[in-house]
Amino acid sequence: MKKSILFFWLMTPFSLVAQEDVKLLNFADYVSRIGEQHPVIQQQRAILEQANAQVLSASGAFDPKLYTNYSQKKFDSKTYYQKWEAGLEYKTPSPFTFNLGVQENDGQYLNPEQATGKNQLWSLGVSMDVGRGLFTDAERTQLMVSKATQQQMYQASVNELNQFYLEASGVYWKWVESYRVWNLYNEMLKLAEIRKQALLTGFKNGDRSAADTLEAHTILRQRLVQRSEAIITYNEARLKMQAYLGSRNLDFMPDFSSPNETEKVNLDSVRVHEIIAEHPVKKQYEQKKEIIKAQLNLKKEQFRPELQLYYTYLSDTDNLQFALEDQAMLGLKFKLPLLLRKERGGLQEYQAKQKEVEASIEWVQQKLEAQLKQEFAAIDLQQSMSENAQMYAKEMLELLNFEKRLFEIGESSLFKINQREYYYALAEVDAIKAFTAYQIQLIRWKVARGAAYKEWNVIG
Repeated sequence: MKKSILFFWLMTPFSLVAQEDVKLLNFADYVSRIGEQHPVIQQQRAILEQANAQVLSASGAFDPKLYTNYSQKKFDSKTYYQKWEAGLEYKTPSPFTFNLGVQENDGQYLNPEQATGKNQLWSLGVSMDVGRGLFTDAERTQLMVSKATQQQMYQASVNELNQFYLEASGVYWKWVESYRVWNLYNEMLKLAEIRKQALLTGFKNGDRSAADTLEAHTILRQRLVQRSEAIITYNEARLKMQAYLGSRNLDFMPDFSSPNETEKVNLDSVRVHEIIAEHPVKKQYEQKKEIIKAQLNLKKEQFRPELQLYYTYLSDTDNLQFALEDQAMLGLKFKLPLLLRKERGGLQEYQAKQKEVEASIEWVQQKLEAQLKQEFAAIDLQQSMSENAQMYAKEMLELLNFEKRLFEIGESSLFKINQREYYYALAEVDAIKAFTAYQIQLIRWKVARGAAYKEWNVIG
């Protein structure tokens, strides 16, 4: 009877049972929680707000402007002059600038050129840059640069979120791994304690030898050390998880029933060049190229002479009539640097920058292609390793159960059972780690494609 009790404890299977009072946390929930509250997510939103503000600021160069000027001079009881003007000026995103104005000037010593008569003088004018500034100018270039910078910052945020997704995902799967290893060694420790007590009872009754109790005691100590190491690793992983979730109490355990743990990838359907064309890193360099292109066009524009034509129609309030020649101001302004050394230097600088960014884009494409192919190959390899490790652990468990049956009929020993359990535990830990590596590799593949950020609805 006492021996059958020992057989019962020896035949007790390993069990990884979830605690009913602890909430389950699967990978999808974990990712969703991070997207709601993590500072890195908020940081990327703030960066994109900055980019939008820069575009808005650059667009302000083409806002209509109201203006007014007033001045007067009095001396020795005389009004030398009194001048007032007001108007509306609108510089368009083109070579044209429009102006609507009104003037009222008088005084004893007023310059006759500035006289407006008895009433106010109204004016409607337009000016056009037909030389430098015809195709682009500083304001238009700055607007194009700010829009390209906005897209560049967007792609930079996408890339940052992809890398953060990889980092956060690795923390989750390491937490899952450490929990499973800790749970395994915890169950093995419980079995060792039960068997030690059973052997002590058998030793007191004369059924077991002192060597058996000593072996049981050493196995118990070994498993205490293994569980302690597993607890340390689990606590480290748990604290890292706590940092990502922003929670003081991490009362969760992994949800092993979640079907999203084994994402499948069909590598035959992947088109590497299409992925590279849409990759945020490549797009980031392409936007840099657009910025340099806009600045290069501005440098080319500096070689044109400054030639501005302007026309202003004039009329007072008592004589509202349309006479293009008799009541108007018109003219032109012309300026041309002779040696153009400043302009030539600026052009050469941005031509060199253009070559640099084109070479960078080509190098980025080569690196991305190599990285994608590497991740493709690694997925199949990691999946095969995970499946083989799980099969090996399953086979080691079968050998352990077979050894227990041999012990029951007197053809094995407690030492052999302990050895089988030891090697089963190693195989199970390897299987757990291989599964973790496979899950992380799936995430690495998603990040390599530049698509991981879509898990968070942050930047569209």
